[in-house]
Amino acid sequence: MNTLYPNPFRPGSGLFPPYFAGRDEQIKTFEKKLKSTINNTPMHMAVIGGWGIGKTSLITKFESIASENDCFVASTIASMEDTPTFVSNLLRRLKTNMETQKTKFKELVLSLGLLKLKFESQGEAQLSLEDLLTKIYNKINKPILITIDDLDLIQDFKGTMLLLRNTAMQLTKKNCKVMFVVAGTNILFDKMYETHEPLIRFFEPVILNRLNKKEGIKAVKIPLENVGMDYEKNVIEEIAAVSEGHPYYIQEISNHVFEESGKKFDAEAFGKGFNKAFSDISRDIFSRRFESISPIEKKILSSLTDSEPLPFSKILNKSRIKKGSLSPCLSRLKEKGIIKQENKEYFIESKLFGQYIKGRLS
Repeated sequence: MNTLYPNPFRPGSGLFPPYFAGRDEQIKTFEKKLKSTINNTPMHMAVIGGWGIGKTSLITKFESIASENDCFVASTIASMEDTPTFVSNLLRRLKTNMETQKTKFKELVLSLGLLKLKFESQGEAQLSLEDLLTKIYNKINKPILITIDDLDLIQDFKGTMLLLRNTAMQLTKKNCKVMFVVAGTNILFDKMYETHEPLIRFFEPVILNRLNKKEGIKAVKIPLENVGMDYEKNVIEEIAAVSEGHPYYIQEISNHVFEESGKKFDAEAFGKGFNKAFSDISRDIFSRRFESISPIEKKILSSLTDSEPLPFSKILNKSRIKKGSLSPCLSRLKEKGIIKQENKEYFIESKLFGQYIKGRLS
């Protein structure tokens, strides 16, 4: 464990890192929409991206920006629940936030008494959410930011999205400055499009992709410089390369390499730290993903572990799977985020996961 310098890397914490690499465009989009909301034209957005890509960290950054602009902020994380239950949990969160600011909300909290948290219909749930947000806004007369993470987990996704949109539209009619930011995996975008295409215009999506090479290097280099630690340039470049710009991998590998370092972030520390990082990622992420793969899907992945991206025909030959079975299997693997398709060719979503799969199937 490194005791000479404070560790600047925070894998899986949900906190935004000391240096926020590669997200300037998304932050500017949020700031523009927040400014519009403050100026009495509420705007809303959806943050879309795969696991570990930095959605939660970015939302945390948005909340910080909103607080700096004197907004009331409330956040919630959705789960596998129905729409009325989701609204009930959001109402609880709003009330809890008010109770932590008793000076501002004492009279309002007392007047609310016990909130009704069981609803006969989605319409009743919507009216309760709309009513509470209206009361909060009228009490504080400040813009409100509501962030909702993992929205795509909700069972009745269509009902929830329409409820949020309808609530936002009604609040705007009442001149209440309320902004909603929702977040989820790439499935969220597909669900929004399938449910109701105008939802995409209402909750304008920003897509989080992996960092490019330059951004990946900065994500390691700048935190090290901020704590005063010396480093070998080639080690930072290797981390950026092996992680393929995935923020979670960058943070996890850098964290372990840092803990193995003495006075310098060097090749020796990388050798030790990478192995520990790969072990942790395998245990926490890869093993669960691997167990979700069917035997026939494993045959497909086995054909992809030793090669560059392959077209359908070559996967068919290498995997020896029946042609009628291959297409649905490839679709399922894409939905799980295990493989990707570009220019009619397929490949495993990360080389690190490919390395893990190869080890498990050998």
